[in-house]
Amino acid sequence: MTPKKVSNSKRLTIEMRLLNRTKEDEAISSPHVDTPCWICSASKRLHGGAPILKIKGRKISVSRIAFFLWRGVIAEGLLVCHKCDNPSCVNPEHLWLGTHKENMKDMTDKGRAATGTRSGAYTHPEKLVRGDRHWTRTSPEKLARGDSHWARRIPEKLADQKGEKNPSAKLSEQKVKVIRSYKNQGCRLRDISAFMNIPYSTICEAARGASWKHVT
Repeated sequence: MTPKKVSNSKRLTIEMRLLNRTKEDEAISSPHVDTPCWICSASKRLHGGAPILKIKGRKISVSRIAFFLWRGVIAEGLLVCHKCDNPSCVNPEHLWLGTHKENMKDMTDKGRAATGTRSGAYTHPEKLVRGDRHWTRTSPEKLARGDSHWARRIPEKLADQKGEKNPSAKLSEQKVKVIRSYKNQGCRLRDISAFMNIPYSTICEAARGASWKHVT
């Protein structure tokens, strides 16, 4: 495939910058494509190994530039993904648009996800920051405790998110009253949890007053 020439002079400059750094691979390097990769040798790279070009002060991955030049507009929120799984490739036949979720699914389906004994926690346990090397030990002054904690400094934020106003609330005031009523009648908390289909720990905290203290 030969990309069509771009008539716009500004885009042509970008296209030439990209092509000057690109070389077609000698062989097909992936079973998921039928044509060789076009390897871009731009020196600067994003996290993850994707080469970039700097355009008007912005760092943009070469795969996004290639897709825009030779395939079309990239809708907001979409990633430029690779059929060949080579972040340096700019062959437009190897590029496709997808969401982050779709890209992760593609990685998993191809067996590229580092899970289990292939994960970094197993292969490089020395890189895990634990114990005395953890930032909470090395820089304990950064921990906001006591009067420096935001709950003490901005107590009105807690008042604004009390009870049902809290976006992570699993209960309502009415449910809390029902839970405590069942408890006062002698019902076991585990039975209440199963009957109301609410996690046991949540039932315990509400029934004993550890949470929802403002509900009487």
